[in-house]
Amino acid sequence: MKTLNYAGWLILVWTAAGFALSGFGQEVGWTSADTARVARKHGFYIGADLGITSIRPADTERNEQGISFRFSADGNDMGHGVFAGYWINDRVGLELEHRNFGAVDVTFDFEDPHDGTQGTGEASVDYSAVGVSLMLGFDPLRNVQVYGRAGTMFWTRAIESRFDIPGEPAIEGQVDEGGAGLYIGAGIDWRFEGRWHLRLQADRTAFDDDEIDMVGLALHYDFAGLLSGASR
Repeated sequence: MKTLNYAGWLILVWTAAGFALSGFGQEVGWTSADTARVARKHGFYIGADLGITSIRPADTERNEQGISFRFSADGNDMGHGVFAGYWINDRVGLELEHRNFGAVDVTFDFEDPHDGTQGTGEASVDYSAVGVSLMLGFDPLRNVQVYGRAGTMFWTRAIESRFDIPGEPAIEGQVDEGGAGLYIGAGIDWRFEGRWHLRLQADRTAFDDDEIDMVGLALHYDFAGLLSGASR
């Protein structure tokens, strides 16, 4: 539940702000139903994002097959991705994304209680995922959208590791793990030129018991109205 708490509050704050600003904007004449349609028409869009990731492995200690491991991780990196989406109406959309979250470097020591073998090791863990999310948006100002999102990431965790035991050759290996986890976040979308949009976004993804936060920028181009010949 810890994964939901922080990001859930972020969504609530962002969407509450969207409701408040949207209502205020209509009161003072900044926004209207017509303005909202001008700011964003229904349709497809594609884009790319870049951001700073904070990767937090769930455990600092773990026991596997009777062998005790103690971990230390450095989990800050750069993430990037590409995405495509479709706004069904003024408020609801769907988005599909492929994202690489970067890698976390892990050092560890271990001990086998059966024969007393001790050693150290290091690993590089690379995280990537394909996700689909439901988008909920509000238009507080002309050409500005506040949105929240929630969905699922189908993730892959590629682990390259090295085990060092005194007096023995080093043991190296690679393993890929996969699964599905919750994806939740929020952002602000600004249409700054024609069909071009810039986003400020923050989200959290659960990888098994690991958690990844990403804060960054995204640039996308929308195709709304092109098929019907409408102009922006």
